[in-house]
Amino acid sequence: MPIPAYIICSRSTAEDVNTRQMSLFHIVDTFKVTRIGAAGSALAQSSMSICVTAAWVLEPTDSKGEKYDYEIFGILPNSNFRMNIASGQFIFEKPIHRVTSNGTVAGFPDVGIMKFISRIRKTESQQWIEYSYPVLVSESPAE
Repeated sequence: MPIPAYIICSRSTAEDVNTRQMSLFHIVDTFKVTRIGAAGSALAQSSMSICVTAAWVLEPTDSKGEKYDYEIFGILPNSNFRMNIASGQFIFEKPIHRVTSNGTVAGFPDVGIMKFISRIRKTESQQWIEYSYPVLVSESPAE
């Protein structure tokens, strides 16, 4: 099975058309949020567009022609709420396959760790391989 190369969250990306080399801008490792209302109420921030980039590497024993399903999603802190970002299918055309997907984060139920998860499986399989990227959600004092 392919192995994870990386997953990272940024505010924007650019890809060189000729070399396919990617640049990531404004890497996201923390969301600073402000509580709305009394203690125990929801946390919010102005809506933020994000890009989640994940890459997978074929192992030498894997064949290039097989079809894979992929999903990229976020799990909010202290919650089971799944924020779907992308899903689809791909075939490895090269030893490394990269997916970049855009999403929007608007609010949080709590502070803590938000996880962005990338996972793949062979299309005919039920077994997913996944890995995650943690982002700290911390409360800023109200102004």
